[in-house]
Amino acid sequence: MKNLVTQTSSKRSGIKWPLLCGFVALALAGAMRADVVLESADGAVRLENGHLLIEHGGTTVAAVKSIEFDFKAPLSLEVASHAANHAVLHAVYPAIAKWRDAEGNLPVDIEVDAVAGGFRFHASPEWAVDVTVRLQDMDDHFFGVLEHLYPDNLRSPDLRGATVDVEALGEDAEYDENYASVWSAFYMTTRGYASFFDTFARGRYALGVNGETKLYHRTGKLDWYVFFGRDGDEILSQYYKVIGAPKAPPLWAMGPIGWRDENKNAAELVDDIRHMTDMHIPFTAWWVDRPYSNGTNDWSKMDFSARFADPKKWIGQIDRDYDMKFMTWIGPMTFGDPDFPGLLPGDRGYLDLSDPAAVHEFERRLDLQYAAGVRGHKMDRAEEYLPEMAPWKDGTGPNESRNKYLFLYAKVTSEILTRAWGDDHCNFPRGAIHRTQPY
Repeated sequence: MKNLVTQTSSKRSGIKWPLLCGFVALALAGAMRADVVLESADGAVRLENGHLLIEHGGTTVAAVKSIEFDFKAPLSLEVASHAANHAVLHAVYPAIAKWRDAEGNLPVDIEVDAVAGGFRFHASPEWAVDVTVRLQDMDDHFFGVLEHLYPDNLRSPDLRGATVDVEALGEDAEYDENYASVWSAFYMTTRGYASFFDTFARGRYALGVNGETKLYHRTGKLDWYVFFGRDGDEILSQYYKVIGAPKAPPLWAMGPIGWRDENKNAAELVDDIRHMTDMHIPFTAWWVDRPYSNGTNDWSKMDFSARFADPKKWIGQIDRDYDMKFMTWIGPMTFGDPDFPGLLPGDRGYLDLSDPAAVHEFERRLDLQYAAGVRGHKMDRAEEYLPEMAPWKDGTGPNESRNKYLFLYAKVTSEILTRAWGDDHCNFPRGAIHRTQPY
């Protein structure tokens, strides 16, 4: 306890004394007992009176009040074993946490691993369906979790005091318009650490609310990372070691990319580019928005309609005469056209991107575009009207489907483009989620 008081009362910690009064009272009563769970070059995890203290640079940066399954805190928590880079915490949960058919208390081993730049906590009790991590409020300020460009265009707001959903909801579900939005189970804090919950399950984060921070996900699997760093760049470098490095687009995709919301035909599209060039407004790429295809809603066949006939010729002209690469709008739905294998049920005709038959047909149709010179895509509609209760080929359930669909859409599209063009392509989505960065 002496060590805790020394660390947390320092100017570096920034912790207010009232937050520690409970710890201090227990220490004076002789009730405090400290156990080292795991130590590494980056920090330490300690168990004190049922609380997990996460340290970096000799300072407590986070205090975990409890790790709960099915909204129940453990009855007991102790260090079962620890080695150089791995430890096991033995927790016992009340039988009521299982909700039904419970006999006796429920033991759970929570594993703690030292990873690059931090620690990973993971457990997967077969009976659990919800997981919550409760942290003591330490006057943190939180940045991350979501990026909504509408209505306030706050690209990285301070979320202290906010409750936010980690769930991809777009279009009419939020704003009555299709603005770009990003969601993530990742945030950084002003205390020098970052949190990442590695799951696609829907979640809700209460950040610095009523004296605590609560991270909740609708899954029984705990897979929680804490990363440290001197600055945001260092923290992100550790995060990317887990999810993969962000995709590096080619140089042509780094310049201005233009489009018209709706082109009447290919001649008008090429004329738009000519006008921009005549006015000395530089572009490095151009893309065509829907409608430009045959089929339902001028898209489901995913080809070029008669109004955009002979695409190889006019796309070649754009490349040759204006030194621009050409891209197209795509969507992971057929707008109700049933002539497609592996569709999810529902009137929108969403592709089951976990079904190899659907992915194969998606690639087969898009290959016709690549043969004409298309180098990439604006990816739309993934978070719009997805039938989240529909069964997937791979068994993904409704608690993960909405978030996971954004990931699969990015992954499938990037892999299809890579097979066609190697690294010389670009794709960008309207909606994104963590783990899409490499794609």
